[in-house]
Amino acid sequence: MDKKAIEKEAIIADYLTGNCSYRKLGTKYGIDFRLIHSWVMKYQGTKRTYNPRVTEGKVEEAPVSNEVKQLQQ
Repeated sequence: MDKKAIEKEAIIADYLTGNCSYRKLGTKYGIDFRLIHSWVMKYQGTKRTYNPRVTEGKVEEAPVSNEVKQLQQ
């Protein structure tokens, strides 16, 4: 696995842990937040546009994969 793929996976994992927004990660890594959004959506297998799910004023949390849970530990 090359360095770019490893960094991409690290950014996706960083987002999925719930610690940062797309915009904060974009600023942190110097990457457009929309690109990060597309990576996360591809990883999750969805084709949704940038628009967080909101229900009655609360943002729903995306499910976290086992890989991300392992990285968190």
